[in-house]
Amino acid sequence: MNSELLDAREELGRAIRASEDWEETYRRHPAIFDRLLRAERRLERHTLVYLRGLADRVPALIRWQYMPVQKATDDNTVNDSDQVWALEAEIFIALMLTDFQDIIGTGLDSGIEIYETPIGVDRLTELRMDAARDHIGTLIKEISKTNLTLIRKSIETSIAMGESVSDTINRVQLVIRNPVRAEMIARTELVNAYQIGLKLFAYETGAISKTWQAKQAGACRICAPLNGVTVKIDEAFVSGIGPILQPTAHPRCRCDLIYNYPK
Repeated sequence: MNSELLDAREELGRAIRASEDWEETYRRHPAIFDRLLRAERRLERHTLVYLRGLADRVPALIRWQYMPVQKATDDNTVNDSDQVWALEAEIFIALMLTDFQDIIGTGLDSGIEIYETPIGVDRLTELRMDAARDHIGTLIKEISKTNLTLIRKSIETSIAMGESVSDTINRVQLVIRNPVRAEMIARTELVNAYQIGLKLFAYETGAISKTWQAKQAGACRICAPLNGVTVKIDEAFVSGIGPILQPTAHPRCRCDLIYNYPK
């Protein structure tokens, strides 16, 4: 595929993402919004690269000697050792850390633009680097837990259906490298990371409270009741699914926060 086609496809993808039900506050600063749209595409692409790589590594994680006699829910069926999944974490972090640094940095930059309050360059760098490492470390634990569950459930299905080894591998690999899951992770984690950056800015600059923004047409039953609700900066919003500190409230959430300062 030549560069012109690639550029056209990227631009089409950006336009599609821009047309989605974002909370309107995201669109008020076009340069920031454009950075988010492009970052989301990179995040989705890199997430899919990781999941495809994991799918290729999956056969080595399955203990085939236990397959004829045990259910996949038994611990012995899949290698869940700390060593194996620590290596997976290293692969994920090496691939994605820069993405999260950039997105958190976009959240910090957005705060500077919205509230017209600068932060020193050295401090900005320190904040985004530390926050990205913390966030990606937590995220890969959650993703790995889900991956392990998906592998086990797929194997259990294969056992129940009497599938061959090759069919079992195909089943597991299709589940792991699912592009829809990569898209969901990217869309959710883009907003999570952006909101981390915005929150860091708010804490650094003395904000005292935050107001949930969910005026978009597609606001769901979880988020719509939160629109306009204000709480102290370190308090959680009370929602129908429990306390929420900041968006996202659910996968693919496009809500935003406004931070409030002493008058």
